[in-house]
Amino acid sequence: MSTTADEAATGVRPRVVDAHHHCYADDLPGAAGMPRYDLADLAADVRAAGVELVGDVHIEAGRGPAWSLAETDRWRPGHQQDGIHTVLVASVQLERPDLDAALDRQQECPDVVGVRQMLDWHRGVKAASPLLLDPVWRHGLASLAGRGLSFDLQVLPTQLRDATAVVAATPDVQFVLNHGGLHVPWHQADLVRWAADLLELGRLENVSVKTSGFETVDPTWDDRQFRHYLSVLLDCFGPDRTLFASNFPIDKATIDYRRLVEFHLLALDRFTIAGRDNVLCRNACRIYRIKE
Repeated sequence: MSTTADEAATGVRPRVVDAHHHCYADDLPGAAGMPRYDLADLAADVRAAGVELVGDVHIEAGRGPAWSLAETDRWRPGHQQDGIHTVLVASVQLERPDLDAALDRQQECPDVVGVRQMLDWHRGVKAASPLLLDPVWRHGLASLAGRGLSFDLQVLPTQLRDATAVVAATPDVQFVLNHGGLHVPWHQADLVRWAADLLELGRLENVSVKTSGFETVDPTWDDRQFRHYLSVLLDCFGPDRTLFASNFPIDKATIDYRRLVEFHLLALDRFTIAGRDNVLCRNACRIYRIKE
């Protein structure tokens, strides 16, 4: 097996928990035209990178209510294989009137540890945040705490301030910000605001951030730009609330897993081995209750 530069230098083989990936199968509703990608494919990609896969977080694919339960049922068999612990973040619409029943059904799978409801559908620069401001939705969000479920928060940069208010008002729920707040290549003033708004969000202890999503910023994966991107996340959330994540197979179109890991290791070189292990592995284990 190939070795990473970090392993060659330290003698320690990096461990990873992939905190954000998807699986696709052609036997699921609405899957027509989607490339097949399953847990075995992910494990093969990680092995080719020369690192140890401790666990992974399967994130719902945002395909709508008909997909949601079928997706959970499809991936629950074999969730623990070869010592790799897979947990699931399921799709649930928190404003629905039968929310308790929907959550009960999802939690019949013991490895459902969180919920994601994508809030970034409006792609315009002045995107609204209707659900973030909806009291019914916010009541549903707060109910996750009593069930021990986290919430994967996916918003646009223009929604970060509203999201910060929601996170502050819901201190008993653990939030995980997806894809660095969906940072996109806007003008410099937009990047300054993105970093400033992330800093305010990062002051709240009940929110972490995933490193995935850089492909939307720069599909060429310039290493200097990625280092800057990850440095902003680490400055805002620190090495104890930043989670390695691949967004495979989506980002696989522009980067392979080995290069992705190497980019992270280079950007994390200011931290100790323990600090890098937190970002690459242990933070996700803690937040998503993955067995090491």
